[in-house]
Amino acid sequence: MSSPNDVSMEEIPLEDDERDSIEYKILMAYAQRRLSVSKYGKLLKNEANVQKSSSSIRRKINYLLYFPPPSQTGETADVNHIADKLVQLVTSRSQESPSDVSFKLTYQSLCGAQGDSDVADGSGDKEHDEEEIIQTIVSLLRESGDQLEKKIQKDRIFHQHFKDMLSYNFFKRITDLFLKDISGESTSEPGDQVRCTKVAFTMEIATRLTAVDNHPMNLVLGFGLKYLREHFKPWVQDQGGWEKALASLDHEEVE
Repeated sequence: MSSPNDVSMEEIPLEDDERDSIEYKILMAYAQRRLSVSKYGKLLKNEANVQKSSSSIRRKINYLLYFPPPSQTGETADVNHIADKLVQLVTSRSQESPSDVSFKLTYQSLCGAQGDSDVADGSGDKEHDEEEIIQTIVSLLRESGDQLEKKIQKDRIFHQHFKDMLSYNFFKRITDLFLKDISGESTSEPGDQVRCTKVAFTMEIATRLTAVDNHPMNLVLGFGLKYLREHFKPWVQDQGGWEKALASLDHEEVE
């Protein structure tokens, strides 16, 4: 994918090898399960517009709207199995700890003071403003439901900040902060289990951020793909592939 930090965040089509990668297919399958039919369809239309010069890409997108038929096997079937396990992990973790008190306090303090904050009027230190916005987004992502989307819909200034800051570095900072806290809460779990949890929530973050604006879907999903490859691909390869890397989730289901 073209360097997203150095170019306009308009339309950045994915390279063929990125779009055909197992990571991107899992991201697509995960998004399909976490978004409404109408929202997922809208995202696919945005993707088709970006890739309108390629009829083969459009056929692939239309195919992804549906679950593969039972007769199909191989990587596509594995993708759906993997996505199901990751969604189940995120859902179970969200039910176990709906909203950590510290994050609730952070969210309330940031949003409650927004009317008087430098972020609201566009003044103040830029780095401080950016960090505050990122912390607010992470807190909203920690809340159950679509709190981030509601915040962006209601707060025009916050929405504009989100659009202006949207880049891979922005996505990475949000995800790093979110996953850092997961790591802190999971010290008693085996290392592979922690990595599975981080993979699942990376996909959750990418899906949530994809849904909050009208940017082409490949933009944030592309960021998610890049993050997965940078942080988890070596581990997945060492484990012998995605199915084996997530094998511990099968043990959780049995228990």
